[in-house]
Amino acid sequence: MATEELFQMPPRQSTMGADGWHEEVHRYRATARRKSKFKSALSADHLFGSEGRTSTVTTRHSDGALELRVQHELSGTAMNEVLTATAVNGRIRPDLLTRELDFEGESSRRELVRFFPEPLGIPAASYPDMMLPFLMRWQPLDGKSRSVWSWTSDRFIARVYYEVRKRETITVPAGKFETASIWMYPDLNDWIALGGLITKLAKPLLPRYDFWIETAAPHRMVRFEGPYGPPGAPEVVLELAG
Repeated sequence: MATEELFQMPPRQSTMGADGWHEEVHRYRATARRKSKFKSALSADHLFGSEGRTSTVTTRHSDGALELRVQHELSGTAMNEVLTATAVNGRIRPDLLTRELDFEGESSRRELVRFFPEPLGIPAASYPDMMLPFLMRWQPLDGKSRSVWSWTSDRFIARVYYEVRKRETITVPAGKFETASIWMYPDLNDWIALGGLITKLAKPLLPRYDFWIETAAPHRMVRFEGPYGPPGAPEVVLELAG
C-alpha cells in the first residue's frame, strides 16, 4: 500500500529575498497532445491552437508558506490560478485556491476554494488537480510508491499514486536535462473493487499522468504529458522553455 502524506515543501534557498521569500519564474510551451488517449468534451487544440501557447509558473516560498501562480495563455483568453499553502512540519497544506478565466474583456469563470479551515472533512493531502504537475518537483525521487488526493471539486476527489519509473535524458525547448520519469495514476478501486493483483496487472493500462523532473537542483518540472485535470480533461504537453 502506498504511503499517503502531505507533499513536501520546497527546501530553503540561500537566495531568499530581503522579504524572506524566494521566487522562481518558469515558462512552458503548452501544446495539445498529438494523439489523445481519452475522450474529452474539451479540445486541447481549441485551447492552445496548432502552434501552442505559453504558460508561466511563478513560485514563491518562505519558511512557512508557499504561493504557486499559474497563468495559461489560451485562444482568445487567459486562465489565472493561484494556490496559497502553509508549511506544516515541512509539508504543504493547501489553504486557498483562486481561479479566474476572462473572455473578451469580461469574467467568464471565477472560483474561490478555501481548503483550510473547511467544513466538509476532505483529506488533508488534497491538492487541486491542475496544480499537481507543478507540485511534483519537490517530492522524493527514491522509487517508492506514494499517494495523495487529486481535488477537482468537492464532489470529485480521487486518490492518485505516484512513483519514479526510470531515469531518462530528454530534450525540451529549454535544453537537454537528466530527469526522473514519474508515473501518476488513479486508484480504480475507488470506483471498482478490482483487488491488488488485478490492479497491479492493469497499471500500464490505467489513465496516466507522466512527469519528467530534473534530477539536479532546482528540480524543475521539465515535461508533463497527460490530461490537464481529471481523466477526460484536455490532454496537453507542457515543456520547459525558460
